[in-house]
Amino acid sequence: MIYGNFIIHPFKNNECFDPNARDNCCAAFIGLRDTLKKNDIEINTKDLNINNKISFEIHIDKQISHISNIPKFLFLWESSNVKPSNKSVDKKKYNQVYSWDDSLVSSEKYTKFYLPVTDNLISDLPKFQERQGFCCAMSSNKTPQKQYKKDLYSERLKLYKWFEQNAPQNFSLFGPGWDRLTFEGIFQNKIFIKMIEKLNIKSKNFKKIYKGYADSKSSVLQKFKFSICYENVYGLNGYITEKIFDSMFAGCVPIYWGAENITSYVPEECFIDRRNFNNTESLYNFLKTVDENAFIDYQTSISNYLKSDKFKKFSNEYFVENIASDILKVVNGNR
Repeated sequence: MIYGNFIIHPFKNNECFDPNARDNCCAAFIGLRDTLKKNDIEINTKDLNINNKISFEIHIDKQISHISNIPKFLFLWESSNVKPSNKSVDKKKYNQVYSWDDSLVSSEKYTKFYLPVTDNLISDLPKFQERQGFCCAMSSNKTPQKQYKKDLYSERLKLYKWFEQNAPQNFSLFGPGWDRLTFEGIFQNKIFIKMIEKLNIKSKNFKKIYKGYADSKSSVLQKFKFSICYENVYGLNGYITEKIFDSMFAGCVPIYWGAENITSYVPEECFIDRRNFNNTESLYNFLKTVDENAFIDYQTSISNYLKSDKFKKFSNEYFVENIASDILKVVNGNR
């Protein structure tokens, strides 16, 4: 058996391969591990490989590695806005560097990969009238430790505040942390933040719209007509995460803001483009005009897209097939 380190901070004890993880979010990593194991190659988190001879490493985002002269595969998963260390990469240290960033892969120094999503498509989708909820959002209360360009966290806050003050009956916010104090601006003082959280000071910002933690995304999204799908940053080509797809799987129309070239990957008739509106109020006024027929048109377009080859590139299967093939070529060549 050949062993490899799978390094993704802060996971240990193979937690990143947990089949019981919420919304099956580890499926792509599990699929990769299972496929490699069929070829007598086993990947584990570093702590479980202490007694094994390591032949290669897979890094999810740039990591500190202490093993030299073995093949390494780097996935620039997060944007450099969120993970600054991903901005500067010495490609010579890696056999392959993968990125979703179209501007990087166009240089031929990087290999394109699509951020994989788990297909949680609901077979019997609730119809327009059966969806009692109007609009929702699912996100964690995580203030960036420092400011970065093209941040959409602040835009989420603006939207939540608008609904809290103007239309709380038509909006529901789910996710951990919104019952705690909401930080705004730049807070680099971690000690101060921990002190405030320890005091358990409750937030007064979202008493009307906050609905608590959701057991699963799909169970919530299928109850709503629209959902807010803002990426962490906007204006990046190719940065498309699970947010828009989670909404689509539940038959909920996504309100998307993120990748500059989103329509190169997802047809414009499948979502509502936030860039087309000056503010939350104008967006809200548009949503109120979407009747049952228009909603069905969105759902039909979404269904057709999810069955297309264009979407398959975002599937776990596509990710596993392509990445496993690359790893096997390198590892088998070094046997």
